[in-house]
Amino acid sequence: MAGSRDRKNHSPKEIEWAPLPDKKYSIIYIDPPWQYDCVMHSGSSFIDDKGKKTIRYNAAHIQYPTASIPEMKKLDIESIAEKDCLMFMWMVGPMIPEAIELGAHWGFKFITFGFIWHKERVNPGYYTCSSVEYVGIFKRGSIPTPRGSRCEYQFLS
Repeated sequence: MAGSRDRKNHSPKEIEWAPLPDKKYSIIYIDPPWQYDCVMHSGSSFIDDKGKKTIRYNAAHIQYPTASIPEMKKLDIESIAEKDCLMFMWMVGPMIPEAIELGAHWGFKFITFGFIWHKERVNPGYYTCSSVEYVGIFKRGSIPTPRGSRCEYQFLS
C-alpha cells in the first residue's frame, strides 16, 4: 500500500494496493486497513513546547490509508491461496462481522480467534474503551501440514 494522508484533510482517500505476489501460500497473514464511518475515532489534546494547545487525532484514516469493504473485496486473495490454506486476519471489534464477510468473499471460513492483543493506546469506543485487537483464524480446505504447535497462548500483551 502506498500513499500518505494530509492531516488537515480528515476524509479518506482511495487506497493504492501493491501488486500481489505471483505465488500461492498455505498461510496468509493480513492486517486490513479498516475504514470507520466516523470522522474522528478519538483525539487527545496536549500543550506543545510553545505553550500552544494541540489536538492529536487518532482516527485510523489520519494515521494511514484505509479502505472500504468493497475496496478490500477487490483484492484477489484467492489467487495467492493454496487449496488448503489458513488465513490469520487482524480484526477490530466493531468490524468483526465485516471481517468474517470479507474472509468468506475470499473463499475462507472463520474458525476461531487465534490471538488477542492488548494495546497500549486505548481509544474510546461507542460502548466500551477499545483496548484490544483480535487475530481471527480462517480456513480454506483442510488445515495445511505440518500442523505445528497447538500450545501458543492467545493473549498478547
